[in-house]
Amino acid sequence: MKRFFSVLLIVIIISILLMGCTSQQKNIVTPNNSPVPFITVQKNNYEVTLFYPNNDFTAVVASSQSVAKKVGQSLYMNVMQALLGQDGTSRTGFSYAFDKDIDCRSIVQQENILYINFSWRFLAMPTDKIIAALVVLVNTYTQFSGVEFINISVEGKQLVIPDFPDRPIWLLNRFTNDPVELKDQLVQLKEQLATDKSSMHERSYAVVYYNLKDSRYLMPEVRAIDVFAGDYSGAVINELLSGPKDIENELSNIPSDFKLYEAISYSAASHTLKLSFVSDSQWVKPNGKWAALPSLINSLTHAVPDMENLEVSVYTPNANNTLDLAYKDSATVSEYGGYIRSTINMFVPNKDFQKLINVKAVMDSVPDENSYSLVFSQLISKLKIAIPKLTQSVDDSNNSSSDINYIFTNDNTVIIDISEKLYNEFSVLTKQEEFLTAYSIVATMCEVSNTNKAQILVDGQRRQYLASSINILEPLLNVPTKQLNSNSG
Repeated sequence: MKRFFSVLLIVIIISILLMGCTSQQKNIVTPNNSPVPFITVQKNNYEVTLFYPNNDFTAVVASSQSVAKKVGQSLYMNVMQALLGQDGTSRTGFSYAFDKDIDCRSIVQQENILYINFSWRFLAMPTDKIIAALVVLVNTYTQFSGVEFINISVEGKQLVIPDFPDRPIWLLNRFTNDPVELKDQLVQLKEQLATDKSSMHERSYAVVYYNLKDSRYLMPEVRAIDVFAGDYSGAVINELLSGPKDIENELSNIPSDFKLYEAISYSAASHTLKLSFVSDSQWVKPNGKWAALPSLINSLTHAVPDMENLEVSVYTPNANNTLDLAYKDSATVSEYGGYIRSTINMFVPNKDFQKLINVKAVMDSVPDENSYSLVFSQLISKLKIAIPKLTQSVDDSNNSSSDINYIFTNDNTVIIDISEKLYNEFSVLTKQEEFLTAYSIVATMCEVSNTNKAQILVDGQRRQYLASSINILEPLLNVPTKQLNSNSG
């Protein structure tokens, strides 16, 4: 009898638990019910460190400052306006490194390089002030994740110091933080140029460009370069001939067995650089423009700032052990100025829907807060390829820009507000597909925004689930790539 009552008691307990579970299931908030308002307010400023020179421009000093976010401007341009004293903010005890009538034409990030283009007035400053301004720029901008090198141009041409026009100011890195050291280096080089040019030896950083595979676009690579006797263009050519480091994604259209033939010459009158190569007898003359011209032009403009035209000749050996002119062509710098691109990491489901894999996406530049929506648009397109049922559920699957309301960052969180239409598309996902889709969004957007959490909203409201199981009421923590790759749901 005791055993009977014991079994009966267990049955009653289990029944109660099942009833409780059923009751809880009935109370679950479905994806389309009871949206919760999003209460976090977008911040209107950045807290950053700005730098300014001391009185005699021999050092720079750090200062914590609040920089206003301006609509239509990137973080980098907001910071530049503050450095130039053009943001309307009064800063007591802060000495600006720039003359106030200097304008910043553009700021673009490609890979780990930040390209800053100033108006002509930049070169009207005294040399000491220019050098201090360079150090200010390096210290200020390399504080941002992903920026390691600064390239300065003036009205689109590589920067040179006014009293030393023979020497281009190549890439400056985060260790260039002493105006005195930078000035001493220039003084030494000028003395060597005036007394014995052959003794000039400079170790610097240059940028060279290789073709992105299966594309006409170029990818930048930073190289440490030794320049002898002021032969900046020769140093660049030698680096180009060494080939790309990223052989999986990039290629060189200059065969590795090419060698420089005659001395590189530059005509200041016509702004034309002439160079010639010797190839082996197997080289096939291109039909039309040589595919290496964009790479050569964009790389050499850093070494020869005034260059406007490039003439290239290629010689091949014949049976008499002499050289025949196999190819000759010319091109202008303006023809190939828009070929430079960057790549970013995106994380999308693999074919078996077991993990996320890293794929490269080509962008005009590394995204900032103004262009996060472009990244998200590309990501949604890739997700619809990986999960065909998403594409089948809508008529305008190729127009993913309308799926995004806004994307911005608050501290360590990226806020992603999507449309109700896109949200409804996710309802067809299985649990595994939902998991991978959610963390594809989180991993990709955290990667490009340098944050570690992502809050997904739907028309400004929080929802319970992305589809049926991934809770998106609160921000989702970015999961390390290795964990994503090993997690099968």
